[in-house]
Amino acid sequence: MSKEYSGWEAHHIVEKDDLDRLGVSSLFPASGDQICVLLPERAHRGRINTILPRENPRRWSATADELLEAYRSAYDLIGDYCGGGENLIRHELVEIVEIVEAIFRRAGIKALT
Repeated sequence: MSKEYSGWEAHHIVEKDDLDRLGVSSLFPASGDQICVLLPERAHRGRINTILPRENPRRWSATADELLEAYRSAYDLIGDYCGGGENLIRHELVEIVEIVEAIFRRAGIKALT
């Protein structure tokens, strides 16, 4: 990893627990081989890891629509996590949600939203 990303952390596009809750984790590689994005530590631990669990449904099972809404809400609240400008960051995070939708489609799950 280049030194510009020193201190950044890998964030799984779709959390393993969510794949488990949807009953599709067996369709995906092990956690270490799944799609990730790099985020500064303060964005990953300080925002994603606190906001996403709060937005996510807390019960064991959840629908793809509920999880997509949780990811959208969490990413919408993250803001300018690396100084690149909030609008640019929001655009990048919306694209990540599109990847979440593609992952769900890959698993045969059709979200309504």
